[in-house]
Amino acid sequence: MKKTHLLFFSLITVISVSAKEITYDGKNDYLYDSELTISDDPASDNRATLKHFKNSMNFTDIEIPSIIDYGKKEYVLTAIGDYAFDKETNKREEITNLVLPETVTSIGTHAFQTMRKLKTITLPRNILFWGTEIFTGCSSLEEVVLPENLEVLPVNSFYGCSSLKTIVVGSSMTKFEGPFNALEKLYIDATTPPEIYKPDFPSHVTVYIPAGTKDLYAEKWGTKNLPMWKSEYLRKLNR
Repeated sequence: MKKTHLLFFSLITVISVSAKEITYDGKNDYLYDSELTISDDPASDNRATLKHFKNSMNFTDIEIPSIIDYGKKEYVLTAIGDYAFDKETNKREEITNLVLPETVTSIGTHAFQTMRKLKTITLPRNILFWGTEIFTGCSSLEEVVLPENLEVLPVNSFYGCSSLKTIVVGSSMTKFEGPFNALEKLYIDATTPPEIYKPDFPSHVTVYIPAGTKDLYAEKWGTKNLPMWKSEYLRKLNR
């Protein structure tokens, strides 16, 4: 009796993701004339990266959209590229307030550097990639609420931010570095004290920490009087 051997071949389908660079001329005025990279991905949402923001219409208050319409398709904006707001590629000096959509999960190196009139920026809550020296030279920036899931703040993220008085740090932070020359208030929502680079940390800064974590912070940072997170009883950080 003959045995029939059946061979089963699994069909592997290779799905290619095509990417191309475009100059935006769609419906959103904020993005007009800006350069983006768009990717068609059949397996997930079509994605877009903002490569160079032009601000061709001289806006001062800008809200970057989460959805980019182009060629009768919609693309989800997921990334801000390296040097995206660089002085050589846009009129970034006019921008004072900037809002990024929650869909953005990646912010590239030097993304907002030398935006000297930028006072406020709204960042997305969840970031997968955070580049180096993102805010270098943003001398008018006054307050920053960092993404909730950001774990490490690289050195020189706020270099040259001479007006930055307040930073709010999420519960995931494990390490952050300066310089913080103008800093006055630091809010930390992490119950485990993050590692901090002390030589760059001014002694006059008031630090707010979660209730019940005073001893942990005092032990790790070598401090005695730490104010409580959102407490009415506040003390300055003693060194």
